Amino acid sequence: MSNTKQNQTTEPGSPWVPGWAIGPLLFGLAAWFLWGPNLDDLPNAATPEFDRALLSAAPRRVPMTDPPTIKLAGNDATCMHCHTSVVSKSDKPRKLLRHQNVKLNHGPNVKCSTCHAWENRDKLAGLDGSEMPYADVVDQCGQCHVRKRKDWDNGIHGRTNGFWDSTAGERKKLTCTECHDPHHPRTPAMSPVTPLPGPNTLRMHPNKESHK
Repeated sequence: MSNTKQNQTTEPGSPWVPGWAIGPLLFGLAAWFLWGPNLDDLPNAATPEFDRALLSAAPRRVPMTDPPTIKLAGNDATCMHCHTSVVSKSDKPRKLLRHQNVKLNHGPNVKCSTCHAWENRDKLAGLDGSEMPYADVVDQCGQCHVRKRKDWDNGIHGRTNGFWDSTAGERKKLTCTECHDPHHPRTPAMSPVTPLPGPNTLRMHPNKESHK
């Protein structure tokens, strides 16, 4: 078997740089970046300030327990503690003699029984008249606020505390009534957080005409 000599060829038009030229070429580029003309100063923007109070992980409201409980003469009492003996004859909208702290401003809902079970005041009401525990307030609100419920499920609406990685620790989604007053959902008002300023890089330097 005879030995064959392979000819090394270079495709026409392909760039070729000798190995000894790479070092001087990189040195020249570094010198141009350091001492070349018309170079902008590196941006040195001040660190923007942010209100740390806005970073609180605490709920905006304390929701009712399940069932709702208050102290009455030193004892725990639920809604039915009174509503068992004080029976409402009608659910027509009227001025309340009790619960005067409640300011109902929730769209077309003008009476208590829209959301509260009529026979058992320790429960919420479903649209079909079924009773729902207060712990299921998200399901109860989601009957009407369907789109918001989907956004809440997907993490778009509301707030989630804890870890992005569920294996690293607990993750808790705040419920509707931990942010909204169910009788007046627009309170407490939620001011949008002003976004922090964008990046300040050499390409986005204020002296650059193309970025003004």
